[in-house]
Amino acid sequence: MLLTLVLVYLLVTIAIGLLAAGAAGGGGSSSSDTTPPAKPVIALGSGISTDTTVAGYAASSSEAVQASGVVTVVAESGSTVTVTFTNGTQKVTKTVTGAGSTPVAVTLTAADLGTGTSQLNDGTITVSAVAKDAAGNSSEAGTATFTLDAEVAVSATVVDGYVQGATVFADLNANNVKDANEPSATTNSSGVFSFDTREVLTGKQIVSLGGIDSDTKAEVPMLKALHGNTVVTPLTTLYTTVYVSSGESAATTLLTNLGVSSTDLNTDHVAALTNASTATAAGNALKLQALSQNVLVVVQAATKLAVGLGATDSAASIAATAFSNVANLSSTNLTKLTSTSATDAASVMSTVFTAVVSSKVSSDANVLTAVSSLVTAAANSVSAVTANVAQTTATQVAAVTAGTATVDSIKTAANAVLDVTQVGMNGLSSTVLASAASLALSTASVPILMKK
Repeated sequence: MLLTLVLVYLLVTIAIGLLAAGAAGGGGSSSSDTTPPAKPVIALGSGISTDTTVAGYAASSSEAVQASGVVTVVAESGSTVTVTFTNGTQKVTKTVTGAGSTPVAVTLTAADLGTGTSQLNDGTITVSAVAKDAAGNSSEAGTATFTLDAEVAVSATVVDGYVQGATVFADLNANNVKDANEPSATTNSSGVFSFDTREVLTGKQIVSLGGIDSDTKAEVPMLKALHGNTVVTPLTTLYTTVYVSSGESAATTLLTNLGVSSTDLNTDHVAALTNASTATAAGNALKLQALSQNVLVVVQAATKLAVGLGATDSAASIAATAFSNVANLSSTNLTKLTSTSATDAASVMSTVFTAVVSSKVSSDANVLTAVSSLVTAAANSVSAVTANVAQTTATQVAAVTAGTATVDSIKTAANAVLDVTQVGMNGLSSTVLASAASLALSTASVPILMKK
């Protein structure tokens, strides 16, 4: 009986305790988290500063989208941090998870930069970060500001002679075609172009389509260079072609085989020759001019030949193939192509022209046989021009070495080189290419002149 009373007493005591606890807690849990997280701390990303006296203090397009974050936040571990970027009526919101004392990167994308209401335009950007913990408590807002200067000017000069009227664009998808979303501009009479863009162009190609060489008066189908080059030339086109397909080491070997340096890739040889004050400087500029000219003459001739034979691809596409064939020649054949021997040059040109015709017109053996005499005629015509240019240049370089050349004599030789090229290409157009057009229309001679 006593044991029963004791048990009843204990049960009643426990029940009273539970009722008291429930009343104190309002019927809920015995305790709740009502403490908000600490205010997040925001730090600006690498290369970004609020000190306007620091060069490059503003966030560039590449810094705005850098993987390490345009800003970083330090917030309570596990908390959800809402980071809001505003510029007037523009707003972009990002969400990250706090990691305690470890800074967490907050990254933007290229799509976040622009003039839309859900994008950020250049100017002062205000950043606000609020952390919310698992209990739903929100912190005070941490704030910071930085200047966004994501729109950058891209400018360079397109040179063989100065190429005017060319469409130059950032080839974002590397297809050699000007797409609607790609920033572009047209070259002026000095071959200069400039456009603004928010795109990150590191490693991208700048492509020039069309335009007229102000010296030779010939159309220039296509040239290219890597972003960052100050000039776009036949030499930068060869270099970029190899760089993209085979890497920097192979591209550097190409320069060695051509007898030029990486510095020459950024040399405006027209300006260098105009401004030369010594025979040595003028001679170096003439070498670059002659080499660029001879390479482009080969590409122009190959392009015109393929078009004349009925190729349906664009001139730019055909020129890209021609540049690729030239760029991938062996060092021996590359030397022959630009040599003073017309015979050596013609043999290599025949190989280049045949490869372009096979790729862009027809690879059919009967077709290639039918056009072989025309290819030979074109090679002989073009090699007569390039060998003349190479010989004139070699004579002047030798005179520089002997100390008998002057700036004026070299400039006179440079003008002669341009005249030879212009007359030679006109001759090619009026004879060999006219024959190509006639051959393409003659179904009796060539049953099918279409790319297989």
